Amino acid sequence: MKPKQWMFAAILAALSALPGVSATLSVSANVTPNAGLFNYAYQFTIADSGSNVDNIFLGSDDISPLNVVLKINGQPTSTWSWLGNDTPQNYLQFFDLVGSALGNGDILNVTFSSALAPLASNFAVGLDSTTGETTNTANAVLAPSAAAAPEPDSLLLLGGALMLISVVRRQGPIAY
Repeated sequence: MKPKQWMFAAILAALSALPGVSATLSVSANVTPNAGLFNYAYQFTIADSGSNVDNIFLGSDDISPLNVVLKINGQPTSTWSWLGNDTPQNYLQFFDLVGSALGNGDILNVTFSSALAPLASNFAVGLDSTTGETTNTANAVLAPSAAAAPEPDSLLLLGGALMLISVVRRQGPIAY
């Protein structure tokens, strides 16, 4: 893990160690390839009694996905929003704007598109920002990952480097 990932893991561990877990978070994810992109669909379900959840964090290497749509219990919402952040680790944050936190039985539906392929190596955790209590941390969550497939630009650079090596080898040593 990179130093930023260790630091973020330590922050999550410290938050999880605080007394009282606000609720239980379960995550289901579905990914569908579509014309060079991947369409992601998530259901973040809150269960158990406890504090309300007004922030959900999803580890994701794509911090600026396309066409983000948020729904609460299947209904469009204007009271929740999202942002992408890269400090201390890449993640998406889905948050309440006006006090309409999620409680027992509520579901936050999130859909978006990304050029990055999915990899089940990310996390999700919920937070009650008024008390600082967190939900359990869901691990091995399917999310956009740069590690799943090289970016097209890196493939082009790699191909160019290999072609240059091939040309130099065919010409033999350079005479001075």
